[in-house]
Amino acid sequence: MTKITVLAAALEPFMIDLINRIIGDREGSLSFDDYFPLGNVLRIRGSTIDVFDADDDGFESANTGANSGDVILLPPKTFTSTVTITDGVKIIGWSRFTTTLSGEITGGASSSIENLTVGRALSDASTLKGIISPSSGTFYINGCDIITTQSGAGDSFAVSAEVNGTIIEIWDSYLYGNAGGGGTGYGARRDGATTADMFIYGGRVRGSTNPASE
Repeated sequence: MTKITVLAAALEPFMIDLINRIIGDREGSLSFDDYFPLGNVLRIRGSTIDVFDADDDGFESANTGANSGDVILLPPKTFTSTVTITDGVKIIGWSRFTTTLSGEITGGASSSIENLTVGRALSDASTLKGIISPSSGTFYINGCDIITTQSGAGDSFAVSAEVNGTIIEIWDSYLYGNAGGGGTGYGARRDGATTADMFIYGGRVRGSTNPASE
C-alpha cells in the first residue's frame, strides 16, 4: 500500500462528512479551512482528528500522546525538536521540500517517517546524526531526504543503525552525511559492534568519506 493510499484511507471519512456539510450549507458560510485546519499538526486516530499548534510543542504533544496506528500529518514548516517517534505511529510531511525536522530523530518500533526532510547542521567536535535506530523492532523511512552537515571536527551520519537486534528499512530516499571539518561522513552508518541492520531500497546514498560505513 502506497503512502498516498494510506493517507487517502485515513482522510476518507472526514472528506465525506465535509462534502455532506458543504452540500447542506445553503448560506455558503462553511469553508474547507474552517473544518479541516491543514496548517496545523494533525493526528488522525480512527474517525477522530486531533488538532495541535504548528510548532515544536504541538508536534511533541501529538507524538507523545499518540497510540500505535495513529497518523500524524505535519504542515510545511521546520520543527526543531529532538524526538523519539512513538511505536507504531506514522509521521507524514506535506513534502520533502517543505516539511523539515532539524532535531535528532530516534525511530520507534513499527513506526515510520514519510515525505519529509531531516536536515541537521553543526559546527563542533560532536558526532552529528540525523536518524537513530529504534530501541527495538523495525523503523521505516519512505520518500525522505536525510542530510547531516558537520562543519567542525566531528563525524556526520545521516542514518545510524546502532542498537542490537533492530532494523532500519529505507525506501526511495536520499541520504547524505557530510563531514567537512575532517571527521567521517557516511550517508548510512552501521555500528559494527552491534547486531543492528539497515536495508535500503532505491534512492541514493552519499557521504563525504564513503556512502556507507561498510
